[in-house]
Amino acid sequence: MRRLHLFVEGPTEESFVNRVLRPHLIGCSHYSLVSARILGDARRRQERGGIRGWPNVKRDLELQLKNDPLCRVGTLVDYYGLPADGDRAWPGRAEASKKPISERAEFVQAATREELRQTMGQNFDPSRFVPLVLLHEFEALLFSNLDWTRDPRFPKRLFDSMLAVREKVNSPEEIDDGPSTSPSKRILEAHPGYRRVLDGPPAAEAIGLPAIMEACPHFAAWLRSLER
Repeated sequence: MRRLHLFVEGPTEESFVNRVLRPHLIGCSHYSLVSARILGDARRRQERGGIRGWPNVKRDLELQLKNDPLCRVGTLVDYYGLPADGDRAWPGRAEASKKPISERAEFVQAATREELRQTMGQNFDPSRFVPLVLLHEFEALLFSNLDWTRDPRFPKRLFDSMLAVREKVNSPEEIDDGPSTSPSKRILEAHPGYRRVLDGPPAAEAIGLPAIMEACPHFAAWLRSLER
């Protein structure tokens, strides 16, 4: 049986993998292990902004793939925070911003797959690398179903605010990535007490993967590729 190693952006995504994705994938597919590994030093990222640069991430991915020939490797990162220029730029990130929203994440994913394929050489099986770039960040998934906001811990205005946003888009993945209008910022505006790590993954767990996959086709395509 294969092992799946997901390189994730931070503690929120790590908890999401452990609480939601791991039980699902081990239960329905051929993985004996599903692990999450945070990319780099989260504290340093907070100081500099954004996620680690692609050269360092590519090195980590390459080492994992070479050291464990039976594993598959994936990413779980936010499009919003990926470096777009300079020596830290992720493949395709700068060009993706000119694409329609529905094409941006897949454009970056395809570019990273191609670059890693070239790095690994002719004998590399490209199906071993399964990247996901979330459009535009993890909190978009929480707009898939809003029943979790009815928990008494959350103010009623959170449901009303999120519903107003959700009704304007076909999919939560279309919610824009502006500095003050990204999915997490919209949640924080209605509920300043929202805690990404403590509230986000339990909310996703309450929503459930079937509802998330129905509402978020880009995420669903990635998860189905892992299930295969």
